[in-house]
Parts: sequence; structure tokens; C-alpha cells
Amino acid sequence: MGFGRREAAREVEKVEVGARTLKRRLLADDERTAPAPSPAGSSSRRVALTRAIGGAAFVYLAHRAWPRVRQDGGRVLRALKRGLGGLNPLKGRRSRAGGRRGRRRGASGNAALDAGREGGNASRDEAVDKISSRSAARRDGRERDDARELHSARELPVAVSDSSKSIAALRALEEDARRPLFDDPFAAALAGPDAVAGVRSRGGDKGRIAIRTRFFDDAVLDAIEGGGDGRAAPSEWQVVLLGAGLDTRAWRLAPRSRDGIDGRCRAVFEVDVPEVLGHKASVMAETFGTDFPLSLARTHASVAANVAKRGWLARLTDAGHDFAQPTVWVLEGLLYYLSQEACQEVLRQCAGASAAGSRLVASAVNGASLARARARGKRGGAKATWASAIDEPVEPFLRRLGWTVRAVRQPGESGCEYGRWRGEPPPPRDPEERPDDAPPRTWYVVAEVSRSNSAGGATRSVQTRAARSRDESRGSELWGSDARAFG
Repeated sequence: MGFGRREAAREVEKVEVGARTLKRRLLADDERTAPAPSPAGSSSRRVALTRAIGGAAFVYLAHRAWPRVRQDGGRVLRALKRGLGGLNPLKGRRSRAGGRRGRRRGASGNAALDAGREGGNASRDEAVDKISSRSAARRDGRERDDARELHSARELPVAVSDSSKSIAALRALEEDARRPLFDDPFAAALAGPDAVAGVRSRGGDKGRIAIRTRFFDDAVLDAIEGGGDGRAAPSEWQVVLLGAGLDTRAWRLAPRSRDGIDGRCRAVFEVDVPEVLGHKASVMAETFGTDFPLSLARTHASVAANVAKRGWLARLTDAGHDFAQPTVWVLEGLLYYLSQEACQEVLRQCAGASAAGSRLVASAVNGASLARARARGKRGGAKATWASAIDEPVEPFLRRLGWTVRAVRQPGESGCEYGRWRGEPPPPRDPEERPDDAPPRTWYVVAEVSRSNSAGGATRSVQTRAARSRDESRGSELWGSDARAFG
């Protein structure tokens, strides 16, 4: 039997009550037994008491609540923090050197994967090093000389920064919902207070990002927990997030464990430009520590590559992606930033790098939606750079590129509203609809790789070399117009 949100809420309530009770008892005992302290002694005693409360509450959480509410772990952590007056017992502590102390994850046993993981974690380690270097520079007077270099190294392209932070802020607003569709305790820190205040002042987006996030979450979990061809175990799956942005599924999405077996997949790969990955790594390291546990996969790799340029598939392969294992390709909010040719080429490359049963979950728009976004988008904003659309029926379009459609949904229609859609549902799909007369439409698509296009058997190494050769040999005439969308 599954563990639903109602049971999770009861466990959260237990954690809150237990933390408050423990805090009251410890404070009462301290006041009853302690002599009148000096001001300095009172401060140090309060620090020691706070650490004792945090440690005891964390033990309670680990033994009673965490194993059962892993999917809603972020909510439990926030409940624990509320009960302890803001203390986060899982947050890493700064060492005297200015960095964060944390254990190093062990090797996976796969040399290629370990190499990819080390390369992916490099940006996160560099971000922590920059934080430490900045503290040292402030102490010895070098802050002003290094400020310009540090700023340029961490600065995001304006359109990318605004778009990714706004989407993260909209995910953070979901925490205020009475019945949230998902839990993302990292979104507010990644978005920053200005972005959160901005989307809150605009009243959100009527639930659109929340619906999209939940749809993609369900599609990823469905594949790992028993989708595909039914023969792949959860531990064999890989998740690739193309144009990952400030996505946090690696740390917040947790497949179910069955019969005591870890339900996490093999690896998760986040592919995006270095500026975006570096910003996310620095915020995650500074706010949550460098060793915050993964929940979606056993290993994680950041792949610094621009999907709108040649070479991303070769870098993904070098990072440890295995063509022989099934993959969930997540293209959330990506395709309409690519030109029509680049969009089709990326989808074709994903199919060629997929084992049998691999899944694709993607969002796309039609021509009317593209025209509306360009007309309404602010000059220099992300929507003003949208470049492609799918005007023909989605099924034949993807079939030509190696994918068999399993589901096509429009946000707001039955099965894709989650009780959160505001306004009229979108018009039903009409097979005879002409592009010139079509209303604006947004598509959420789940597809499975066609067997004739999957990478398998003795042809896999040939396909790997061919994909890499094709990827590297693509000229700038195909990709050059798309660089503006990603940096």
C-alpha cells in the first residue's frame, strides 16, 4: 500500500509536536536546575542547548518519520525547523577555513560514471572555493581588486537569469498552497528574495508552473517505478535534464522503495550552460551544504554544455551517460527556445542515445502560442527569444524523429489540471485544425523511443561514435541562432 499525503501529514504533525515538547522540557529543566549565569555563560549555554535540541530532534526524525515520508521530506524539515525556532540540524557547518565540512560520497564502482560525477561536482567545489576565497580576500584587503573578476564569473545572462529565477520563485510559491502539488524546499533560496517578491506581487501565474512541474514529476516517477518496457529495474534508469536551469528534482523527487530495496535510479545528469550550473551549485553549497543527500538517483553529474550548440551529447557521454541503460529525457521549457531545425535534431539525438523503453517528457507550443509569446514578451526577456513551434499533430512529428507518443496533454484540460487551473479549459484538440486558425496551445508530451531507433546490441558503439561525430560536425549555421537563449 502506498504512503499518501494524509499519512505524511500525520507524521509531520508528530514531528512538530515532538520537537515542541522536547524544546519545552529541555528549557524547563535548564531554568529549574541552572544557577544564575553570567551574560557570557548564558549565551554559550543557549548555543549548547540549541545544538542538543537539534540533535535529539534529528534522531527522532531519522528513526520515526524520515523513512516513511521521504517523498515529503522537505515538508518534514520545515516542520522541524519551525518547532526548533529556525534551527536546521541538516545544514552544514562552516569550518575554520571558511568551507563546509561534509563527507565525500563513495565511488559507485563504475569508473566512467565516477569520472563523470567528479567532473560534474567540479563546478560545485569551485563555487565553494570562490566563497572561501572571497572571505579570505576580505580579511587581507584584496576584496576590491577581485570583485570584478568574481562577479563576471558568477553572473548569469540576463534573460536566462530572469526566466530561471522566476520559475524557481513560482515553485517556491507552491509552499503557500493549501494542498501543494509538490514540495520544493530549495526553490526560494535558488530564486532569491527579489524574484520571490516579484512573482508574489504579480499574484503568481494562475498555477501554470505548478501544474507543469507536477506533470513532469509524475512522468519521471512513472518511468522509474515501472514504466518503459517493464524489464528495467529502477536502479538501471538514468534521468537527463536538458536545459536543467534551477531544477531540484535530484534532491526533492524520491521514487518508492520496494521490498526494502533502494528505489533510486542509477544517475541524474543536469545539462546546462556553465553560468546556470555554477549559480545553482554556489547557492546549494552556501545554503544547504555540499553533502545534501540525493533522493532521485545514487549519483549526480553536472554537464556544462549548451544544448543549443554542438557537442552537448559528447559531453554527456563523457560524464557517464550509458546508451545501454534506459533514460528519461526531461525537456521542460526547452524546445521553443531552439530553432525548428535544432529542435528536431535534439529530439533525434535523444532517440539515438536511448536504450529500449526510454522515455521522453517535453513541453512544446504551437504557432499561435509562439506568436503570442513574442508579441507579449518584454524586449530582451526570455519569451521574446522563443524560436520554434509544433503546428502539425504531435504524434506524426515525433514519430519521424524516433519517438512513439504515449500521452499528449494541454494544461487545464481533464487529467492535467490537478484542481488548480483557473479559467476556461483549452479547446479540445481537432485533427482537422489548421495552423492559421488554431488557438494558442501548449503541449505536454510523454513518449517512448521507437524500437527501431533505440540504441542496442552490437550497434551501440557504432551509434555512439556516429552520434558524437554528427554532434561535433554540425556547423554553426544550424546552432548559431539559438545561442542567445542559453548564453
